[in-house]
Amino acid sequence: MFCLTHMKSRTQTYVLDELIDATSAYSAVYKAHPQDSSELVVAKIAKEDKNEVFDNEQSLLEKLTHPHIIKLHDAGEDWGRRFLILEYGGQSLRKLQDARQHPWNNDGTIAFSDVAHLTLQILSALHYIHQQGMVHNDISLNNIIVQNDTAKLIDFNHHAGSGLPRERQNDLDNIGLIVYELITQRCLHDSNILEQQFCHIFDPMYNRFRLNYSAEELTHLLKRMMTP
Repeated sequence: MFCLTHMKSRTQTYVLDELIDATSAYSAVYKAHPQDSSELVVAKIAKEDKNEVFDNEQSLLEKLTHPHIIKLHDAGEDWGRRFLILEYGGQSLRKLQDARQHPWNNDGTIAFSDVAHLTLQILSALHYIHQQGMVHNDISLNNIIVQNDTAKLIDFNHHAGSGLPRERQNDLDNIGLIVYELITQRCLHDSNILEQQFCHIFDPMYNRFRLNYSAEELTHLLKRMMTP
């Protein structure tokens, strides 16, 4: 992508401060701030010939309001590129894991209580999305950001929109993969093993989801998952 310094919407000019991620095939992500303010935001800018990808994501985020889903502040097109201005919600779980930053310990482990806390937050966001007849379709450590112990779902480029039971189950399966990796520090790619060890635990919890589940309750469930 050619060098960008700012993006202008109909109402605001945003100064691009720092490139966060350019690995996506669809977009580059920058830390930014409004020209007349020091507020930290995120500018997600389409790569060349990828403007159409932003239509779905903008439309979806405009419909969603939830404390654990990233907020859309503004959108526009400049330099021939579509862009979204999002709240800044911290770093991805993957980056925090790689850097061994909080909530990770120096030895690369993470406490069950922290796993439970983050999982409950993402499950609440997922439950809300599914209630709207939608799915996320790409839940991963890269698409969950955390700041001050608050997790948020990001990146709705892959939104399928039909919300079929199998697609909703795929979202739950991906939560199971994340929990497995957080606890064991190993990736699990075999969906058959995943379904055997995780779905029978997550399904009943998800179907009767309550925002007042305690970390201790979910920790107990996570331990059960790891029991043969």
